Parts: sequence; C-alpha cells; structure tokens
Amino acid sequence: MNDPKSIEALGQTDMILSPEERIFGKKEIDPSKIIYLVERFDLKEAAKRENAGKPRSKFILRYPVPIYPDTLVWVRDFTYSYNEPMTCVISHILLSEIIR
Repeated sequence: MNDPKSIEALGQTDMILSPEERIFGKKEIDPSKIIYLVERFDLKEAAKRENAGKPRSKFILRYPVPIYPDTLVWVRDFTYSYNEPMTCVISHILLSEIIR
C-alpha cells in the first residue's frame, strides 16, 4: 500500500503502527488490526424442533478471524535451517495479494 492519501487517512485511526514499532520510521499498517468478521448460519441448531418458531437471527454466529498470517513461521518451526529468504518471498506474495 503505497498510496500516500490512504496511509494519511489511516494515520488518523489506530490501524497504523505506533512510532516506536515502525522500521526506519515508515508508516505501515498494523497486521494485528486486519481482522475479518465471519458470519455463519448454524443450520443444525436451527433445524431442531424446539427451535421451530425462533427468528433466524438467533442462529447466526459471528466471530472475528485475524487474516494476516504468521510470516515468520518458517523461521520458528525450522530453527536449524536457513529460512530468511523464504520469509521475504512469503511476505512479498501476501502483501501483493492484500494490496490488489
């Protein structure tokens, strides 16, 4: 995300990393703040006879899912191998998909 207007707009929210967390002072989005809200309909619970007159909204389950993956998993899981180039590749691929 290299659009200065978007970064400036996000700078007014808590989506940008705090100054002490930034690398080389560059404003970046805080990956822990990228959260997707999942909504799911509990069909099995709604189909029970005892739930026959209840509104459908009672069976909608909502929960947050952090969508930014752990890009350092390669380094943590395989401590005795040289995985730093892999972290760069994964980070580049993921960021290019998010920015689209």
